[in-house]
Amino acid sequence: MGTKSLPLGRGGYLPIPPSRAFISDYLHFAARVPSHPLVRMCNLKRVDELRKSGPITIGWTTLFTRAFALMAIHHPELRQRICDWPWARIYQKPSQGAKICVSRKYQGADWLFFFGINSPETLSLVEIQNLLVDAKTSPVENIVPFYQQTLYSRCPRFLRRFMWFMVLNFPGLGREASKGTFGVSSVASQKAISIHPMSAGHMVLTYAPIEENGDMRVTLVYDHRLFDGSTIANFLSELEETFITLIVEELNELCSEAASGIRLQQAS
Repeated sequence: MGTKSLPLGRGGYLPIPPSRAFISDYLHFAARVPSHPLVRMCNLKRVDELRKSGPITIGWTTLFTRAFALMAIHHPELRQRICDWPWARIYQKPSQGAKICVSRKYQGADWLFFFGINSPETLSLVEIQNLLVDAKTSPVENIVPFYQQTLYSRCPRFLRRFMWFMVLNFPGLGREASKGTFGVSSVASQKAISIHPMSAGHMVLTYAPIEENGDMRVTLVYDHRLFDGSTIANFLSELEETFITLIVEELNELCSEAASGIRLQQAS
């Protein structure tokens, strides 16, 4: 069922629908994180040209997921987060994981799902792109974490909040595969900009639509208890360098493979 509403001229109370329960809990805990956004204008004109000329068009979310994961290989501190209870301490996860925000229509309502990609630094751009296409097009019931989120959203609030509390404060007790070390969220495809996406974790990346000259506004929202602005500025600079070196190299390889395939077809 979709979000209920009352007819014009009639007021009253309505329950929070399951489609908004998960995000309500998420924001409840995200509000406790002293996050701060830092922006860098990156010129990604060459990346934009190459991503459109390969055998498949690589989406920006795929590109940022891969680029950030490659950059973070050299910075184990990017796998750290703060746990507050029963005392403040830092927990470092053993491996990387990306959490991608995926907006889906389900049972007549708009849902925001979180799609996990484990160890994205080990996957190619095409592999990540295929995973995200599947997350956006396959039936929600066929995507295990999405279906689990719909079940969770129908639990009583006290139980949902208790589960969140345990995951955030005792991450070592759960399955690492279900938790991310960074998030990616953007509305650039709708020609809009997310200024400061909130996060219950320590790092979320967002990006704006690319401009005609190739400039793109890239934002890292970070837990200020872990990092200072100068450190995040260096990460953003290194992220841009990763794009213009490793990502451009991988995109060039895709274009070369596509061109070789065309030549082979013509020769045969």
